[in-house]
Formats: sequence, C-alpha cells, structure tokens
Amino acid sequence: MSCQSCSGCFTGKSCHTTRNSKQVEQDHHQFKSLLQLALTRKNDSKKTNLPLHDDASDHDHIIPTIVSQLSDNIYASQVALFSMYSRMSLEEFIELAEKLYDHEVTGSLVAWAWEYCHQDPVNLLSRLRGGGVDDIVTQQQELWDHLDGQAEVHEVFNGTSVGRVKR
Repeated sequence: MSCQSCSGCFTGKSCHTTRNSKQVEQDHHQFKSLLQLALTRKNDSKKTNLPLHDDASDHDHIIPTIVSQLSDNIYASQVALFSMYSRMSLEEFIELAEKLYDHEVTGSLVAWAWEYCHQDPVNLLSRLRGGGVDDIVTQQQELWDHLDGQAEVHEVFNGTSVGRVKR
C-alpha cells in the first residue's frame, strides 16, 4: 500500500485500504464454505470408517487454511488456534472459528483473546457465544474491553491498526 492510497496521515486515522462489498461477500462466503467443508469431511470419514487424520488419504489442508485466514499469518495467533483445535472437538472448534470470524476477532486479536481466557478454549467460546445471561454478557464485554485496550497499546507503539472490535 502506498501513502497515496490512504488519507490516514491527514485525518488522524490510521492507515487503511478500502475493500469493496463484493470482495467482502466473497471472502465471507469462502470462509463459511471452509467451515462447512471441514464438518462434511468429518461426517464422510465416519460413513467410510476411515480416521479423520489418516496419513494415507490426501493431506487435509482445511484446518490449516481456516487457521491461516483467522490468524492473518500472525504466529502467536496460529499457535493459539492450533492449540484450540487440539483441545476441542471438531464441532466446537468450527463453532469457535465461526464466532471469531463473525465478531471480527482475527490476526493479533486471536492471540490476545486466547491470553485473556487463560488458554481455555471453552471459556473463550462461551464468552463469544454471548447469550441472555447477564454474567455472560458482562464477561463478553470484559473481553471486548481487553481486546480494545490491547489494540490501543499496539497502535500507540507500532503505529498501525489491527482491526476493529466493537469500538
């Protein structure tokens, strides 16, 4: 990105590029399709009595692709997501990935959320689910506040924006 493509320096906002809505829709559809594909692969392996992680089958790149898209190639977030995957059932992990994506918790925000929930994927999933219980809504708001605080510190010291989380 060149400085000519953004007016961030002159408006007091951080640098950004605009994306057209069609591209956003395509990305959204592609990510949701990956999640569905991961679930159908598991169901197909149950029907054929083959293990899901069978070395003889083609290497399964669905989960690494989901991790790559959610982490924006941030190493700490990749480690967090693979750790979540290893500690949860596939269905729970897919639900968690969907919630992270829907709430725009991607890139560094994933690692910060993982850290905030003390590396407990079930805790993170319950906070992202939200719901009607006041306790859970309060816990979710505490998570958003933590992520906003981390993002502000990151922006102050690194000068770049990491995304928006309900600010």
